[in-house]
Amino acid sequence: MEAILRAQFVDARFAREDLSTEAYDVIETAESNGYSELHPYSAGYREVLRQLHKWPFIDSNIEKDAGVINDGRQMVRYDIYRNYQLRFVS
Repeated sequence: MEAILRAQFVDARFAREDLSTEAYDVIETAESNGYSELHPYSAGYREVLRQLHKWPFIDSNIEKDAGVINDGRQMVRYDIYRNYQLRFVS
């Protein structure tokens, strides 16, 4: 049952060693204080978006991507299970 729930609710899975130093710094900052960045995004933030399977957001065309935005909390397996939320503002 637990495996079924994980498959249903966990959006992405990756480990610290899967990340560059820049992407690791983005995640560490986000965990402490939240994170914001203006487009064009840094290489580290683009890598985090790819790891989270959020490729549509890399180009920062929020209006085009409105149909894929999930405003609720999502879950990622990054060493442990963590909730996260992406919020894009134009």
